[in-house]
Amino acid sequence: DCYDAAVPKCNSDGTCVACVADGDCAADPTLTKCSSAGTCVGCTADADCNAPDFPKCGTNSTCVACVVDGDCYDAAVPKCNSDGTCVACVADGDCAADPTLTKCSSAGTCVGCTADADCNAPDFPKCGTNSTCVACVVDGDCYDAAV
Repeated sequence: DCYDAAVPKCNSDGTCVACVADGDCAADPTLTKCSSAGTCVGCTADADCNAPDFPKCGTNSTCVACVVDGDCYDAAVPKCNSDGTCVACVADGDCAADPTLTKCSSAGTCVGCTADADCNAPDFPKCGTNSTCVACVVDGDCYDAAV
């Protein structure tokens, strides 16, 4: 018998689980499907995802915008990120359209730099907080006494 409120159902293997059918997942309106592992999840198939902006069932059993690049239809954000969002890039190689924005940021946008090593111009050797190469980030970066 299953006495733990978190896993009140007994599955066919004799293991206590949260659910054995979708009807067992009524406690949380965002987790209405019963997975094969006996846990309540947001989706088990694309058909469970009805929101136009999140039509795919992702690997974490939540509805997402994409699972593969082909799911991203906007030319400005043609790549599918690991979190199921469509982004401009997932790697530096995806940033070829603008020669000044050749690095892919962790947010999936093409930027000028992600580290100081990306900045080769002597007058702009630092990667600033806005992901562009700048002269300095802190006072110690200013070497010219006249500046």
